[in-house]
Amino acid sequence: MEQQIKLHLKYPKDLVKYKNGGTATFRFIVSKDGKVKDPELFNSDDKEFGAAFAEALRRIIGKNIGWKAGIKEGKTVDTLIEYTLRYMDYCTSQTP
Repeated sequence: MEQQIKLHLKYPKDLVKYKNGGTATFRFIVSKDGKVKDPELFNSDDKEFGAAFAEALRRIIGKNIGWKAGIKEGKTVDTLIEYTLRYMDYCTSQTP
């Protein structure tokens, strides 16, 4: 997931220029059959970066890379995935 985000995330130029920090959290459900449901940006300190992060993750999710749901008591169950990204982890390698 980390490598896919680095490939798809287009960090907003103003944030790179000013080195703003913060976090964004995206969440979705992996259904029992491995399909992604209800992707949403759950929380973000910066609207512009949150939108860029959400768009990158939607592109990744849309690839249908064979998600695997969790297992509870030996049975496959719908699984909530939350992914939090720190802005500064990505802006240092990108230039405006």
